[in-house]
Amino acid sequence: MQDQNNHPKGNDPNLEKLRSEVAGGLRYTHTRANANTGNLLEIASFSYAAIELLTEKGLLEISELDERKKAVAARLVEKFINEGMGLTFQEREQDKYTFEPVKIDCEARLPICKAACCKMRFALSKQDVEEGIVKWEFGRPYLIARGEDDYCIHMDR
Repeated sequence: MQDQNNHPKGNDPNLEKLRSEVAGGLRYTHTRANANTGNLLEIASFSYAAIELLTEKGLLEISELDERKKAVAARLVEKFINEGMGLTFQEREQDKYTFEPVKIDCEARLPICKAACCKMRFALSKQDVEEGIVKWEFGRPYLIARGEDDYCIHMDR
């Protein structure tokens, strides 16, 4: 079957070019976001230095600070995870087709695990994204796509 421009269905070069450009833009954006995370870590080091100085001068109680820090950290970690930040491609990309397949009898284990692994969030490899075989969440690039029930959309129900 072919489309109106005489291209085989599903192989529209304009669509492939657009997909490639969007994926490239998202990779760039994600790289920049990770660089910003590095800058935030530098800011944190200055904050810790200031805390140490304030403590040494008797202007700050560490126990009060620790209590406040736990509450603030919990809020920030949740926000960080929900926004999908901190994810990046593997540093040393490996060809996923060179790994030995792992044989797991999922069907036999389902009554026990309830497909827990199919609810895990994980980052895709550059190869996954470029191949376009594995679906990812548009709003959270590089994370495996999940359905409304929170399970991986690739799961064979």
